[in-house]
Amino acid sequence: MLGPFALFCGVVILAGWFFLIRDWLASANWSSVRGTVRGVDVAAMQSTDPLRPWKQVEGFRAIIRYAYEVDEQTYVGERFSATRDPFFATEADANAFLQRFPLRSQVSVRIDPRNPKQSLLQRRLSPADALPGYLGLGCLMVGLLLL
Repeated sequence: MLGPFALFCGVVILAGWFFLIRDWLASANWSSVRGTVRGVDVAAMQSTDPLRPWKQVEGFRAIIRYAYEVDEQTYVGERFSATRDPFFATEADANAFLQRFPLRSQVSVRIDPRNPKQSLLQRRLSPADALPGYLGLGCLMVGLLLL
């Protein structure tokens, strides 16, 4: 009885995970253009703990506004990653992270060539973002072994 339940859990977890990372998967085919940092900011907010999704944590979001040009049209974005924005426990940590993005510095911006308004600065998948995928695969393997 445990085998089918583990299989079901694995399928549900993987389906949810693929839904969460669909933009990350799509961004593999996005183009890269030069952009310029227009501003940075820190905002206090609540977020879900990636290791304990049932728990809300308070912290600080690092915001990077950047401009880029596609076909002689200027766009402005502030999306950092396909999966989550940089989130820190302290305002000092968020400000330290933003030191990497001085005003008017050049950045590489990934854009969706079919919709240049869609952009992001980083395509990396963090270990916390990959964790549900590993958990789902683990459930599938346990389910198959118990059948």
